Amino acid sequence: MSRPRCDFPDVFTAENESRKKRFTPTGQPWLKRNLSWFLENDSRDVKLNRTDVESEIGRALQRWADAAGILTFFKAPDVNSADILLSFQVGNHSSDYRPFDGPGGSIAHAFPPGTGLGGDVHFDDDDQFLIHGRYNLHQVATHELGHSLGLGHLSDSTAVMAPFYRDVDPTDFQLQPSDISYIRILYGRDDFRVSQSAHPRPPASRTYPTTLAPTPTTTTRTIQAMHCNAQFDAATETLDGGVYFFQGEQVFKVRLSVGIVDGYPKRLSEEFSGLNIGFIDAALTYHVNSTFVAICIFKSDNYWLFDQSGIIQPGYPKNITANWGGVPANLDAAFTWRGNGFVYFIKGSHYYRYNPRIGRVEAGYPRPLRNWRGVETPVDGVFRYKGQTFFLREQYYQNFDDRKFIASDKVPSAPKWLRCGTELQEDNNTIATDVTGETAGCGIIRSQYALTWIIYGLYLLMQY
Repeated sequence: MSRPRCDFPDVFTAENESRKKRFTPTGQPWLKRNLSWFLENDSRDVKLNRTDVESEIGRALQRWADAAGILTFFKAPDVNSADILLSFQVGNHSSDYRPFDGPGGSIAHAFPPGTGLGGDVHFDDDDQFLIHGRYNLHQVATHELGHSLGLGHLSDSTAVMAPFYRDVDPTDFQLQPSDISYIRILYGRDDFRVSQSAHPRPPASRTYPTTLAPTPTTTTRTIQAMHCNAQFDAATETLDGGVYFFQGEQVFKVRLSVGIVDGYPKRLSEEFSGLNIGFIDAALTYHVNSTFVAICIFKSDNYWLFDQSGIIQPGYPKNITANWGGVPANLDAAFTWRGNGFVYFIKGSHYYRYNPRIGRVEAGYPRPLRNWRGVETPVDGVFRYKGQTFFLREQYYQNFDDRKFIASDKVPSAPKWLRCGTELQEDNNTIATDVTGETAGCGIIRSQYALTWIIYGLYLLMQY
C-alpha cells in the first residue's frame, strides 16, 4: 500500500509485566529537560509562511511539554545553538541516509536524541502541508517531534505515534493515553499512569483502533504485544506455503498452524538481499515461467525480483510501467486471482487486470474496485492462502469467496494471522467450509449445484 506515513522504522513497544510498565521505550531520552529548536529553512510552498510554520512547531512541542510535565522548549537564536533542527527537504537530501520518495508515501522523518542529526526533523517538501487540512502540519510535526524526544512508533492505531498518518479533524486532534504514558515513562514520570477512563475518547477517524488480546492461559504459541500491530503495508504467499506480511522495514512469515514462524520478524534486507527501501507498496508471488516462481516487491515506480532464497535477480530494480505494460506506479496491492490466473493490481479505487500471455493490462481496464463486491477500501494488501483470497485493510482482513464473488465481513487480523494471545484452532476445515459453502469435511459440492457453479465460474472468467 502507499498511504502517507512517517519514515521512522517500526519497532513497536511492548508491555513488560515484570516491571509493570505499559511501554518499553525504543530510544533514549534527552539528558537535559530544557531543549532548544530552530527552523532551518522555509518550504518552497509560498502558502506556508515562516511565522505560521514556527507557530505550529511551537504548539506541537507544547503538547509534549504538557504531557511530560518536566520538559520545556524555547526557540534558539540560530542553527548552531539548537538541539532540534527542523527543515524541509526533497529526494536524496545529503544530510541523511533516508531519501524522500516524492508526493505521498513517506511525508516526514525524524531522528532520536543524540549528537549530529540527533533530534532533527525533516519534512518532505514534495508533499503539500497545510495549516488547516491535509497534510496538517501541526499533526505531522507533533508526531515527528515525538521521535525527536525519543519515542518510537506505537501499535495503538489511535495514537499520535502510530506509524500511519491519520485523517483527524484538527479540532479533535490530541495526544492519546498511550502517547502520554509513553512520554512520561521515557522521561521518568512513571508515577503518572493515564487510564483510558480518565481521558477523553479518541476522535473518530478513518482508521480502526487496535485491540491487543489478553495474556493467554493456554500453551498455544503466542507472541508479545509488540508484534500485535496487524496493520500491514503488503502481503503475499511465500514459496513454502506460508504468508509474508510486510510492515515498515520488517517482514513476518506466518503459517496458521504455528502463527509467526520462528526467527521472524526480520528486516527486509535480511530476508531479501540488499532491499534497503523502507516500507514497500505491494508484493506479489509471480510465476515468471514454468520453472521459476519469484517474489516481486513494488515501491514507487520500481520493482525488485527475488528467488525462493531471497536473492535478487540480475538487472533489478526495474521500472514498473516499462516492464508491466499499462500497470501504474505507486500501487496499493498486487495478487494473482485463482479464478482465472490473471494478475490484478490495485491502485486507489481502481484495479487493473494484467494478462501474462500478452504481457500487458487488458483493454477496458482500469475498472472500479467496487466490482469486487463487499471489499472495503482503501486496500492495503491482497494475498492467497490455501486456495483462498484475502483482502487487508488497516487492522482487519476480509475473506473473499471466489465462487460467489463477494467478500466476508471484516475480521481482526491479529488473532488469526499473528496469534496474539488467542488460542486458535487449525483452520484447514474452516477454509474448506468457506470455499464450498458446505459442512467441513464433505469434500464435494452437492451435485445439483455443480452445473450452476461451472456456468457461474465461466461468467466470472469473462467479467473480471
